[in-house]
Amino acid sequence: MNPNQNLPRWLRRTALASMVSAVPWGTATLAMTTLAVPRIAIGQTILGQDESRNSGQGQGQGPATGAATANSNSQTGQRRSAKLEPSDPFAAIDGQPIYVGEINLVLTQRIDVRDLERVGLQVQRATALLLVRRHLAMKALQGQGGETLAAGIRRRVQAYQSEASRMGTSMEELAAKRQSTADAMVADLAWTSAWTQYLKSRMTTANLRKFFDRNQAKYGGGRFDVSQVFVPVDASDPASVAATADRMTQWIEDIRAAAGPDADSLPTVFASEASQHSQAGSAEDGGHLGWVAKDGDLPAEVMAAIRSATASQMIGPIQSKLGMHVVLVHQAEAGTGTFDELTDQSALRRDAANALFDALVASQKDAKVVWFGTQLQGEQVR
Repeated sequence: MNPNQNLPRWLRRTALASMVSAVPWGTATLAMTTLAVPRIAIGQTILGQDESRNSGQGQGQGPATGAATANSNSQTGQRRSAKLEPSDPFAAIDGQPIYVGEINLVLTQRIDVRDLERVGLQVQRATALLLVRRHLAMKALQGQGGETLAAGIRRRVQAYQSEASRMGTSMEELAAKRQSTADAMVADLAWTSAWTQYLKSRMTTANLRKFFDRNQAKYGGGRFDVSQVFVPVDASDPASVAATADRMTQWIEDIRAAAGPDADSLPTVFASEASQHSQAGSAEDGGHLGWVAKDGDLPAEVMAAIRSATASQMIGPIQSKLGMHVVLVHQAEAGTGTFDELTDQSALRRDAANALFDALVASQKDAKVVWFGTQLQGEQVR
């Protein structure tokens, strides 16, 4: 067997021009919690088989925020029902398709899903979005790494093929067990190799210290005494999100009008509003939560906004995965901890790696992302 036959064109020993134009790769890290959402099959009908394959050429419609993003729903009446297979594309970047097999591989290999038929729609969408973002990041790494990166990935894939052969199996057989494809496994190996090398070069002590200094309020032990008004909202329903945000914005205006210029009366007015409107357990205490310091005390999006606020400041509405929040910061105590005093760097390293990943994705602002059908279409890619 030719050891290169499963390698995409850009990994074969060809010119750099071929490497840049070939099939892109896949995903960063994946951390998901179990979601209470309707159960559907991963292969549920989304679009016609002929359309899905032809649309892989990336001929989408119209731009979207941050880049040209298209949705191939313009000819819904001409579709034929077909079950998506691992070799079917669900999205494309600059005309290069991303296949359902990659979703299956992430779910079965990365988060150990045993029954794909029971995977919730939100988990599928989150995985699809993550894969699109991972392909964008890989596109950036390809541009930076050139032939050196390609050669390293070739060696990694060939070593995997050799190990599979030694065990009496093949990449194709291993992929089939995960309802995936050999191409998807190559993409995953390529990403893992490239991302690991990139992190090793960037996650130095000097860079981590700089990241700590830029985010000292988060890692240096600062804490905040807060109250909130919370309303759950279905993030998959844009109309509901917009209506809830408008309603909460009006509450903020009402609170400010009632409190007037007297900052001392703001907590009392806010507590009254929270008691009436908040749907969190803290509503009974006028929305008062007490002191919060770290992600997990409140959703990360809310904690990030709180860390940028000052005492007696009201902020929001802030959307998290749980719903919409309006927060009043009663007191803010800055942390005094230093990088050298940080005994557990796990959160710092995780956040620094996420920031690096986000920067790679953002660097591909001109890439054209096309989604085939709406069921797996994610939210904002960049």
